[in-house]
Amino acid sequence: MCRRVGCMAFLLLTFAQLHLLQAKEEECSYTLEVKTSCNILDSGTRDRVLVRFGDKSFYDANKTEVLERHLSQSMNEGNAKPFRRCKTDKFNLSGPCVKKQLCYVYFKVEGTDNWRVNDAVIHHEYGNDIFHLNKRLPENAWYGLEYCNENLQMIASFADKKDAHKHVSPKVKPRRKKARA
Repeated sequence: MCRRVGCMAFLLLTFAQLHLLQAKEEECSYTLEVKTSCNILDSGTRDRVLVRFGDKSFYDANKTEVLERHLSQSMNEGNAKPFRRCKTDKFNLSGPCVKKQLCYVYFKVEGTDNWRVNDAVIHHEYGNDIFHLNKRLPENAWYGLEYCNENLQMIASFADKKDAHKHVSPKVKPRRKKARA
């Protein structure tokens, strides 16, 4: 009897470890394309840029979110710095696998360069999601688009969830592309 209990405990422990390993392996690849605006002469930045995106509302505890703390290694040719005026930069990111199409993206600029992002396109397993921002990003605050619910919402800036200030822009429809089979 004691042997059977020991064997059962060993099997349960092994199964739990295998399940944890599988959960850790469930990372997916994403390609983020960010176009810096051409409208203003100094719309680029040399500041540190962060991004977060997900498949449910930012305020939903069950969301799947990818957070990149520093977008620094662009896939563009050469060693040019990312986020220059009129340039599109590509980044390879990895993170938890989303369960459906993305519905929000937020950027944060740590600095004072007045970076103006035009568009962000995120390629993933469920397609390509396009977010048209065309805004100068505020300093040291998260800023982006969320359309997880009925209305498209522009999040002005926030330090964390409880400090968020929402600005709802009704009747604004984001452009989305479906994945090609």
